[in-house]
Amino acid sequence: QNDKKIKKNTSLSSEFRLDVYVIGFAKTGTSTLLKVFDKTNDEIAMLPHENHALLKADISPQEAWTKLETRFHEELPDLDLSSMKTAMKTPTVIRNITAIQRLVELTQHNKNQNTKLILGVRHPMELFQSLFNYRVKAIHNANDSEEIASIPEHLDSLIGNETRSWKKLYTDNARFELFMKQLAKVDVSAKELKEMKQHGLQLAPNPYEVFLYNVEQLGDENVERAKQFRSDLQRFLELKKPIAALTPHNVNKKSFPEYLNICDKKHEHLRQVMVSQGEVTARWIRDLFLQSKDVVV
Repeated sequence: QNDKKIKKNTSLSSEFRLDVYVIGFAKTGTSTLLKVFDKTNDEIAMLPHENHALLKADISPQEAWTKLETRFHEELPDLDLSSMKTAMKTPTVIRNITAIQRLVELTQHNKNQNTKLILGVRHPMELFQSLFNYRVKAIHNANDSEEIASIPEHLDSLIGNETRSWKKLYTDNARFELFMKQLAKVDVSAKELKEMKQHGLQLAPNPYEVFLYNVEQLGDENVERAKQFRSDLQRFLELKKPIAALTPHNVNKKSFPEYLNICDKKHEHLRQVMVSQGEVTARWIRDLFLQSKDVVV
């Protein structure tokens, strides 16, 4: 039984807040967080589905904000939003930082607005494999024979940036630091900024704190470590009650012939590239990103 508070009124308010924003990365357990926040925590009003209102370029920021608040009232009609922390997930935000820019613009004069960002990462090779297999599964589910026949077998063709992509998948996709730099928590050199622009990325300075986790923490079988992780997240979100135990969600158990096993010998060069990339990413996160006063683990 969910004890979430019953709402007291349904009118839209200029004081509407977005307290918790799960911004990515895709395939890093964001659905697990959604499930936990939505079902087991009576302090958080979590939208049950991803919401992309703040990313829509065809509407103004103010219109996007109104649509977002309306969606909260429509999808969570029985909750008193004013007494809870509002939360939603949009895992693509870390790749399209427009939403953060709009959030800053919309709430800069609202003293009650203090959005907490949650960001997940995982081993770059695991991410690449997960994204590839997710696309393969989608193609098979659509039962499109032409698309199935087009699934690449030799993946060295995907090494590089978006000019070498298949269904928006390429090795630079797993260069987490490239996208995380957009949060402007670390000084960016002119050379780095130039590379970001080449990927269509930009800086989005903001006052928000970021909770960074590794997907492995969501399924950690070590009881003490798992308890500490939930305690750290509870403290970051300023929750009064402990966060319920996390159960990995949306695990893909079905297999298809085209599924990628990145450990296969034929993918040795791909692995070498991604291991090298991963070392750069790990150093940047450890030595720079985690040193920011706005970043919490």
